[in-house]
Amino acid sequence: LLRAMDKEWSTDVTIPITLGLDGMTSTGGASPVAGVMTDLPYESLREPIQPMFIGEMPDTTDFSYVVAKVSNDDLGAFQDALPGAWSQFSDKPPTVSFVDDYVAKMYEAETKLAQLVTLLALVALFVACLGLFGLAAHAATTKRKEISVRKVLGAGIAGLIGRLTREFALLVGVAFLIAAPVAYLLVTRWLDGFVERTPVGPGVFALVLGATLLLALVTVSWHAWHAATRNPADVLRDE
Repeated sequence: LLRAMDKEWSTDVTIPITLGLDGMTSTGGASPVAGVMTDLPYESLREPIQPMFIGEMPDTTDFSYVVAKVSNDDLGAFQDALPGAWSQFSDKPPTVSFVDDYVAKMYEAETKLAQLVTLLALVALFVACLGLFGLAAHAATTKRKEISVRKVLGAGIAGLIGRLTREFALLVGVAFLIAAPVAYLLVTRWLDGFVERTPVGPGVFALVLGATLLLALVTVSWHAWHAATRNPADVLRDE
């Protein structure tokens, strides 16, 4: 029995019990329960795990499905030998299907959604990086006189780069604070459609924030370094 069936009947596996399964077992009647196994999700994770028993079937039972575990190296030989072996149980030719194809079909909608979300995220990320790159160029141009004066007064290159990138890090932080609650609500609502689902903890958002800040700093670092390393005499003379 699956654990779900054990919970459904409130049975105790330490107590010998039998199931009345006339015509469905090799014993032809009551069948002892050997034990209770961990719940096995044999349908989509959107559906609750239903009670199920696994037992020995009588020899006269007509087989509808036979599950075989075959390695990729032996797949060709297995398919060649299958018709002869199957003819011992049925006059109809066998139809071969693979479990991974069955599972992929159950989650076909989720797979397409993941591909669409990935594509949209990449496009949005590219557009955001272009905008951030242009904003960094504009900031470096408008603040070149300030940077030059600070450099003449003794400011170091690392300090100037940090001053420029700190402003963009603040913008990214504000954007994250706005986007994170919306993303959490959307993801939680989507996961509510699954009986078995993974929790969305703060670690996920911390990782996203770190990756976003790193990408933003890499994007603006070139302009910040270029503005901080220019000769202040040339900049002040042009001004």
